[in-house]
Amino acid sequence: VHTRSDFHDRCPDWRGELLRAIQEVFCREQDALLSAFHTQLSTLSNVDATTLVNHMQHQLQEQGMEQINAMDCIQNAERRSLLLEIQDLRAQLTSLHIDRNGGSMHHTEGAAVYVPQDPSSLPQEVHLQLNSMKAKAGDLQEQLGSERLLASEIKDELALTKMELESTLKLQHKHFKELESLR
Repeated sequence: VHTRSDFHDRCPDWRGELLRAIQEVFCREQDALLSAFHTQLSTLSNVDATTLVNHMQHQLQEQGMEQINAMDCIQNAERRSLLLEIQDLRAQLTSLHIDRNGGSMHHTEGAAVYVPQDPSSLPQEVHLQLNSMKAKAGDLQEQLGSERLLASEIKDELALTKMELESTLKLQHKHFKELESLR
């Protein structure tokens, strides 16, 4: 039986791997789109080529928007996952402290309050819990920052690829005009 924390201990950078896999899918999609464009473009006349160039630009814009939306969706899911992970860690920490110290839980106005058997150890327990939570929160914030950086890099790469494809389209359009003028 594996708990959620066991999974995260074994795969600490699963979010980064997911983002890299999605980036790879986006790149393959762009390559396929560009390959299909080149194939179609080589068999068309100048009038048809202009229509194809316009269609390709529209497809690139749609693809870029879909990729941005997908990355936003992934980032939102990642945030929710991190928040759930923090809640899970807090619950585990509270459970560990209760089991270890033999304290009891008392319910006060709907909230569970941990009361240790030795009331003098309460400040120390709270301090230990706080330090542990701060350390975990710091780790999660650092991981979130690296994931945001990776997402930003993916968006930048997408924008660069889009610009390259658009410039290639313009260049090919120019070549077709030159070819047409030579005929």
